[in-house]
Parts: sequence; C-alpha cells; structure tokens
Amino acid sequence: MDKLRDTISQYARWQELSIYVERIELHIETDFSISVEKSKALLESIGKEICNSKKVELPSSCSFQKVLKEALCALGYPNSNLVNRISGSLANIGQELG
Repeated sequence: MDKLRDTISQYARWQELSIYVERIELHIETDFSISVEKSKALLESIGKEICNSKKVELPSSCSFQKVLKEALCALGYPNSNLVNRISGSLANIGQELG
C-alpha cells in the first residue's frame, strides 16, 4: 500500500483517492469484504480518472468492466482480446469477492 500511496501523492488530482487507501487499510483485518469493496471502488475511480484525463467519454451507466477496458485503451493498449480478458477478469474478481 505504501507504493500506491506514493504514486497517488505524485499527482495532485488523485489526492482524494488516498481516502480509499485509508479505508482499505482500516478494514483489512476486521472486515475484509469492505477492503475488497473499497479496492474495487479505487480501481474504478482510477479508471475514470484516466479516461477523463485522456478525454475519453464514458456513459453515465458504465459498468466496472467497461471503465477498465476504456482506461486500458486510453493508455495505449490496443482494444484486443487481451484487454477484454483483463478487464473482464478484474470485474469478475470484484463481483465474486463482493
């Protein structure tokens, strides 16, 4: 988590994301499901921030998988089966653990 906290601190526009890190750490020992939920929310927020900074418009009712897929594409990864599998796998992990 220290590496994530350091990365967040490098970008002023990401400072609000440190709240997720604090909540993840706060509940990791007492209620792991809350930590997983906050981790998923953190990933989604980072994905939305990437899309926003790269001027990629997301629909208002965009799924978690779609946000991750669009963020990966915005970072320059080709819209391929690999991107679809990665975003789908992350979405499935979040749903199953939730």
